[in-house]
Amino acid sequence: MSDLNDTTENTEFTSIWQRLLYMLLFIVLYSVGEFVIYAVAAVQLLWVIFTGDKNPNLLSLGNGLSLWACEVFKFLTFNNERLPYPFNSWPSE
Repeated sequence: MSDLNDTTENTEFTSIWQRLLYMLLFIVLYSVGEFVIYAVAAVQLLWVIFTGDKNPNLLSLGNGLSLWACEVFKFLTFNNERLPYPFNSWPSE
């Protein structure tokens, strides 16, 4: 019986270290994504200023990035065990 408990504890210990590595990766990826969100917002603002209308491609990209950021935060705060993109599909609108 002791062997079973040792195996379970060892698996949990390994998975928490694996999760830590994923968390560090997503912190870095989020930093890149944050820059992209700011760039999309700036380009969309310029687009609206010069054309008077929103760019649908930028709207879609901004929405997807927002949903992805939410998935990252849910993973980082242990509210979701599912790995965000690029380990799963891009969030759909």
